[in-house]
Amino acid sequence: MSISGDSVLCIVGDSRSGSSVLQGLFELHRDATVVGELRRLELFIAEARGCGQPVPDCDQWGDIMSRANLRPKDVRTRAPQTRLLKRFEEAVAFSGTAMRASRLTSPFLYRGRTVANHSGRLLSAAAARASARVVVDSSKDPGHAVYLLHQKKLPVHVAFLCRDGRGTVWSKISRTGISPELAARHWVWTTRSMLALSRALGPQRSSWIRYEELCADPHTVVRRVADRVGLAHDGFGEAAHAARHDIGGSPGFAGATFGTVREDMRWREEMPRAMRATFDAIGGDLNRRLDYA
Repeated sequence: MSISGDSVLCIVGDSRSGSSVLQGLFELHRDATVVGELRRLELFIAEARGCGQPVPDCDQWGDIMSRANLRPKDVRTRAPQTRLLKRFEEAVAFSGTAMRASRLTSPFLYRGRTVANHSGRLLSAAAARASARVVVDSSKDPGHAVYLLHQKKLPVHVAFLCRDGRGTVWSKISRTGISPELAARHWVWTTRSMLALSRALGPQRSSWIRYEELCADPHTVVRRVADRVGLAHDGFGEAAHAARHDIGGSPGFAGATFGTVREDMRWREEMPRAMRATFDAIGGDLNRRLDYA
């Protein structure tokens, strides 16, 4: 079953699982536009960050916020910063999504209700500005996805992107220097959340994508998702856009094309044995359940 009319493609997955690549491939479609990690927009505004210039000074984002009838200082796209409140709201929002009863759970979302409303308005404005049928939000966070599923502006299709946990963890450690324990535990939490939300949404409202399959045959994988959101197969081009205005993402990422997608397999040679053992103790069982030997 595909979505007809304008819609949101929300990419969910742990960091370093290929979300920038997947977003970049959809950016090649004439009827799609990308916003990057929308959940980070509020933080970017507060820290005067952006796509080479602060978000409020960017013509594209300025126009999007204006169309959404939101002043930069009023934008709310972040989950509650209090851990307990964040977990409570995510649980409530998940329940509403699972029961398809978001109208019942929305009143219990203290901040999430505003995040959902602002996100929906911004995504709708971005689609209208680009005359696009699909707007891609690569926020990655499962909690952000359940907020999006509570907004009423656009239907949402969630693309869950999963990668071998060892490759994900090694890539995160190499980039950020975080501890193997923290990286592994975050991968486990994110992946379990993805599995639960995937079951709740079902195949009509979500797609499950393996990073390794995306890299091996990007045309087939991307077209399968394109079918779900109503994008024509012949709408994909070969060249990425020159100017990038998406929020967040991998530093130095310059876009993707179908001919340049390659699987990053460095972890197989570079990941120390002790680090593999640490990951296996924390996430090995889950990794094997996902058929990663």
